[in-house]
Amino acid sequence: MTLENYNELPTEIPVLKEKELIYPFMIIPIFLEKKEDIIAVQKAINDHSLLFVSINDEPGTYGTIGTIIRKVTLPEGRVKILFQGLERGKILEVTDKNPTMAIVDKVTPLNKEAKEVNALLETLKEHILTLSELNPFFPKGFIKIIDTNSDANRIIDIIASSLKLSIEKGYELFKEIDTKERLIKLIHYILEEIESIDFLRFLENGRKIKAVETDFETYSVDIPSDIDKVIKIMK
Repeated sequence: MTLENYNELPTEIPVLKEKELIYPFMIIPIFLEKKEDIIAVQKAINDHSLLFVSINDEPGTYGTIGTIIRKVTLPEGRVKILFQGLERGKILEVTDKNPTMAIVDKVTPLNKEAKEVNALLETLKEHILTLSELNPFFPKGFIKIIDTNSDANRIIDIIASSLKLSIEKGYELFKEIDTKERLIKLIHYILEEIESIDFLRFLENGRKIKAVETDFETYSVDIPSDIDKVIKIMK
């Protein structure tokens, strides 16, 4: 199922507010208890329309545009749906409440610097390999995904969904429209994960770690473009 099977975007569709981020490639069950959520889902089914799922329902919120594959009625008035994410989207305008309806448009990524994006993907592969060696639950298979997928943003979403990011960090990465900036953020989060595992290994081996608070700004060098920033600062 693709967006081409539905009305052209931007268009008015029901909005479902969830606590967790749902990514465009996911096929995931969602359990509903609130009356307004069940009404929103039923409206999408009745109208044969898309559904917008996000962590907020205010104008400017980013989320996932998708479709309802299946709906199951559960005991005590609860409902379970199987939701398929299709594209990242953004609420342009809230048009109604109970259920929440909004004008939603898909996100068009900025991919102006193809060479830099490709270079960042290679850097990402290196750090994924390092993390997979430190954490057996982080699959090396992500490297194959990078090699066989031409959509950098899809790669970012797949890898980000496997990291235990906070809602704040996950959403910052999710809503970024510049592909290069998304890759830089993702690489930074993976490096943070690598560093945290290194610290834990030090502690497990009985080594002491001393943390010192400083009153000056520090600069990290995680990717090639960071070197240029440091050179400019040193001049």
